[in-house]
Amino acid sequence: MDKPSIAIIGNGKLGSTLALALSQKGYRISGLSDSDPARLEETARAVKSAASDGDPSAATQGAEVVILAVPDDNIKAVSDRLASRQALAKGQILCHCSGFLSSSALVANKMLGASIASMHPLASFPRCLIPWDRFKGIYFGVEGDAVALARLRPLIESLDCFPVDILASRKNLYHLSSVMASNYLLALLYAAGQMMGAAVAEKEKTEAMLHALAGTVMDNLVENGLENSLSGPIERGDVQTVSGHLETLKKDFPQETELYKALGKLMLRISKQRNPQGREWDELGKSLD
Repeated sequence: MDKPSIAIIGNGKLGSTLALALSQKGYRISGLSDSDPARLEETARAVKSAASDGDPSAATQGAEVVILAVPDDNIKAVSDRLASRQALAKGQILCHCSGFLSSSALVANKMLGASIASMHPLASFPRCLIPWDRFKGIYFGVEGDAVALARLRPLIESLDCFPVDILASRKNLYHLSSVMASNYLLALLYAAGQMMGAAVAEKEKTEAMLHALAGTVMDNLVENGLENSLSGPIERGDVQTVSGHLETLKKDFPQETELYKALGKLMLRISKQRNPQGREWDELGKSLD
């Protein structure tokens, strides 16, 4: 299949990185748009796109696929603006990159004949114009009309990634799970880092220590699956250790006590599913209540 020309509206962390990756894969970036002139210029220079404009409507001209990589709260407003100016027509595809909103947010343009979809990369984008090598093998949650998805799936696969169909009615749950596995993971590591920093003499090594530890957990997950990668005091049934953790938290980090208990109860539930006959489960449950 021929590679369609692409316009990307929103050149922030995700939009600029997608623009760079698609350009390097041989797609023509026919238009770019962003409300930040400096960011727009930087992205246009990186992908060698001559057509860049602060007006989203202008960027869509000549594009077969238009990607909205703007914040969730702006998607409908930008889509409605494109529709009011009749910037898109039959044969063009409009998609957004939200993991929370369904493609129905773009319905005003579907009424004008455009095909609509959403494609959400299941990855974390911490800055602009990141080399795509880091994201090879990630998954994109996709949903939308058949015409749009028929063009977007090969585009995603050309980035060495995998499209996965998401139920439009359950995108909120899909996105919730994504946030817990990424953003909340960072929050958890932050809390762990505060504790580790108070326990080690060389505080500058705290982040590297946790990075190395988390890396072994992810390696185990890949090799053995989630349930077969469980370890630690709850999985072992070490009641005394868990009680000691709680005493330490109450003394030094009382604000994290409820977090430890909530995660501990979940860990206990998984451990009980694996080994229903464990003798320490009841006592551990009492400690975590």
